[in-house]
Amino acid sequence: MKNLLTIFIACFIVSCKAQAPIDEVNMRMGNDIAGNTVIGPRLPFGSSHPSPDTKNGGGDGYSFGQPVYGFSQMHLSGGGGNSHYGLFLISPQIGVAVVRDKHLSLVSNEVPTPYKYSAFLEKYKIQSAVVPTMHGAQYTFEFPQTDSASIVLDCGFSIPQSVMRDQSFGADSGSLTFDSDSTIVGSGIYSGGWLFAPYKVYFAMSISKKPSYKGVFADSVKFAGQTAVKTQKPGSSFGAWLGFRAKKNEAVIVSIAVSLKSIENAKKYLADELTGKTSVELEKTAMQAWEKQLSKINIKGGSAENRSVFYSCLMRTMITPANRTGDSPLWNDNTPYWDDQYCVWDTWRTSFPLMLLLNPDDYKTNIASFIKRQEVNHRVDDAFAAGIESMTVDVNFRQGGDDVTNIIVDGYVKGVEGINWNKAYEIVKSQADSMRWPSYRDNGIIYFGQFRNPASTQMEFCYNDYLASVMAKGLGNKADAEKYAQRAGNWEKLWNPDIEDEGFKGFIQNQDAQGNWVFYPPKTKDLNGPHFYEGSSWVYSYFVPHNHRRLIELCGGPDKYVQRLEHAFKNNLIDYSNEPSFLTIRTFIDAGRPDLCSFWVHHNLKNYSLKTYPGDEDSGAMSSWYVFSALGFFPNAGTDLYYLNAPLFPYAEVNLPNGKKLVIKAEDAGGESIYIKSAKLNGVPLNKAIINHSQLIKGGKLEFVLSPIPTNWGK
Repeated sequence: MKNLLTIFIACFIVSCKAQAPIDEVNMRMGNDIAGNTVIGPRLPFGSSHPSPDTKNGGGDGYSFGQPVYGFSQMHLSGGGGNSHYGLFLISPQIGVAVVRDKHLSLVSNEVPTPYKYSAFLEKYKIQSAVVPTMHGAQYTFEFPQTDSASIVLDCGFSIPQSVMRDQSFGADSGSLTFDSDSTIVGSGIYSGGWLFAPYKVYFAMSISKKPSYKGVFADSVKFAGQTAVKTQKPGSSFGAWLGFRAKKNEAVIVSIAVSLKSIENAKKYLADELTGKTSVELEKTAMQAWEKQLSKINIKGGSAENRSVFYSCLMRTMITPANRTGDSPLWNDNTPYWDDQYCVWDTWRTSFPLMLLLNPDDYKTNIASFIKRQEVNHRVDDAFAAGIESMTVDVNFRQGGDDVTNIIVDGYVKGVEGINWNKAYEIVKSQADSMRWPSYRDNGIIYFGQFRNPASTQMEFCYNDYLASVMAKGLGNKADAEKYAQRAGNWEKLWNPDIEDEGFKGFIQNQDAQGNWVFYPPKTKDLNGPHFYEGSSWVYSYFVPHNHRRLIELCGGPDKYVQRLEHAFKNNLIDYSNEPSFLTIRTFIDAGRPDLCSFWVHHNLKNYSLKTYPGDEDSGAMSSWYVFSALGFFPNAGTDLYYLNAPLFPYAEVNLPNGKKLVIKAEDAGGESIYIKSAKLNGVPLNKAIINHSQLIKGGKLEFVLSPIPTNWGK
């Protein structure tokens, strides 16, 4: 009896013991319903991202329950609209089917983790697994007994052309050759995707088993025994296969590395990262990389679902951008090179502030990469993919303003060391003096009809200019500081005090070149113009991060502002889960109602679940919104301010880069207590719901007493 009791107690302790952060991650979050996240594994900020691709796979290449084409090596996680990549598809088969629909296979027993993906291919009875490296991946395929096992490499496959569009589409051009009996190298040029511009990618692939037969194919025509193929016909499909006999459950290892620079780099990555490494070693390395990252925040208590959502989100904040230092297609030195910025309009608000807090070295090298891009390309655009600046493809391409400025100034005002701020300011100044729309620079306004999203873009330009003025002043450039500060107030030129909607007066409206208001119903939502980007006048009339005080005055004062904002949220006039409104909830604090800030933050936290996000995950933007909000503090990016809200967990420990810890305690968190009753920072009572970065970075204890009913704290 005593032994049984001991066993019971031991089992109870084990069952109650919190899972390790890496075990809390749910890779299915965001790829079944909404989110567009990639189910495959990736190293933190890695260059490659291997993952299965399915029929009707959408932007991330994968749709649950759909048959699988195979596994491609690069993906865009969380993006909206057109996708990118999905290159060098590897398909293990019985026989050789080079027409894609002929080798589709349902999968079972999927086990996705941040460091490994495995599944059983039902059609061929092949157990498959993949582990990522920084620039490549290693696959393990266990075949049934057969005389006709094969590995097919499809180099014409890409997600924008092969999954989201006509199946006949392929590469613009490409070539490959057998470098040895079991090694293939090659490259392809691909169009479509996020920027619709052609880009070139290289690969090197090897298998552990010497093939008995091999060949190449082009446009579904097979050429057995040939060892090279080249195509210059746009839309071509091309590739190779390697065939062999397999014993039952025989493991065949396929290693592949990719490069945006050269075949030589791909071969180097294959040799350095994969050759001679076992899958067990690589899996351990990948697991340890994620354990190191996820352990930077330790949470306790709360529901099992909320913990899983938290760590799933935290993991997604470290997927992109991609660190491709040493593999830049734009320069030959080892200056930091960060690629796949999709796009900073999304990521400046929450993703980069979280990177600054948890991975400041990565933040610093991102700024160094911006500086180098300015030197080489003479610009640093809103989006940047596969070495291509977005506005070189379309001069009007802007989701918002010049938001690289916001990322730079966020670090500057927070006192990040180790950055050449004078060089970084050259980017800020270039954007202010050259990239703002000409009529905005000259007359303080973007006239309707001149630009794709004139009203929303002008609102962002004004914030860009405010931040430019702050940095110019800090660096002693008085003339620039005064010029940009004056321009920062030009958002008021779009404020029409006479427009009334839903019983409230005053909204952002466009003007034409003659100075006439261009009426547009404030509730009308644009996706991409003609007035706004991903929003309406109700959304953008609140986007003044540098002057909430003046905005509140224009809305009739604090009480009227609160009434108006509550009405907007209750009637779905503002999508507070989307980037333009990330900060809008926090303006309740500026109007003296931190209780309402906490209420609506927790309202939006419920829109995240183990399956889905409120919308596209947007390269870590949505995930980092959740991480900050769940911890109880949220950045006004570009400033050193954080807004406080009731945390989601009773205990959180943030390991700061300076070796200190920030402990966040809120005993009653996780239930109905969503309002702050009192708060202390390092034992000192707080009487407002705003703290500074300089306070937070010192570490210590941020303690909350919560309440299930609204309180007067912080008003």
